[in-house]
Amino acid sequence: MRAASEVLVVIPALNEAATIIEVVDGVRRHGYDVVVVDDGSSDDTAALAARAGVIVLRHERNLGVGGALQTAFRYAHREGRRAVIQCDADGQHATEHLDDLVRAWQESGADLVLGSRFRDPAHARRIPRPRRVAMAVLSRIAGRACRTRVTDVTSGFRLIAEPVLGHFARRFPAHYLGD
Repeated sequence: MRAASEVLVVIPALNEAATIIEVVDGVRRHGYDVVVVDDGSSDDTAALAARAGVIVLRHERNLGVGGALQTAFRYAHREGRRAVIQCDADGQHATEHLDDLVRAWQESGADLVLGSRFRDPAHARRIPRPRRVAMAVLSRIAGRACRTRVTDVTSGFRLIAEPVLGHFARRFPAHYLGD
């Protein structure tokens, strides 16, 4: 497996004081470096993440998930990381699957590896039915376009590797919503 030092886990966060420590600890247990991008939180998200011993990049005001990701991608690229894994601060992404994303990257050589929240069928039931239907339609369209099965088209749990990471560091749209 590629060295964990090649990969930086980026966590965009807005008012996630209730979950940020648990998420950061989960990532660090797997040996990955972490950067939290606090996107203008009005709670203790940034302070808690800093106390947990990770790098915190702070926006004074909320720029949205696109702005937070752009900041993270620029930081990772500047630091010479070969890939980032985006992980949500609310705990919806199981950190025990970080190595699965890295392994898929290693085995496939893909520039983008998407995680799926639907490996656990119980999770799928927590998503409202209208959204699940829309996601199923989008998954079929994306799957046809990519010529592969896409089970979670709106997943924010993804590995982004060079050269796409460098492109995103330069041109990622700050108005991007995340899905």
